[in-house]
Amino acid sequence: ARRILSALGQRCYRILADAGVRVHAPEGAFYMFPDFSPFSRRLAKKNVLNSTMLCERLLQEKGVAMLPGRAFERPHGEFTARISYINFAGNRSLAAGETIPPHQELPADFIQAHCEDTLAGIEAIVDWLEE
Repeated sequence: ARRILSALGQRCYRILADAGVRVHAPEGAFYMFPDFSPFSRRLAKKNVLNSTMLCERLLQEKGVAMLPGRAFERPHGEFTARISYINFAGNRSLAAGETIPPHQELPADFIQAHCEDTLAGIEAIVDWLEE
């Protein structure tokens, strides 16, 4: 399970970072705390003025749930959020992962095939930011 989460976290991180979101690569956890402030002008045009509004709009418009940075004592006007990327086909993914010896890397298509809902959510965030 650990290597699946690690690979998934790195993939989610790469999608967000490549889109211009400020985010640290996850290290041993199953969540990230991205900063969407590079998109503050675009967000203002969407009438999104803080992390709470950001999370509400993403949930309403894209069906993606995140916790606003405000819930973690971040300043009200920040555009930070906590994203959990644990939402994947658990038992199916774990069973498939167990067929691959621990010393071998997961195949390149493993995350796409077994963690498609999580990847779709991360990509929906990026799409919404670019709209």
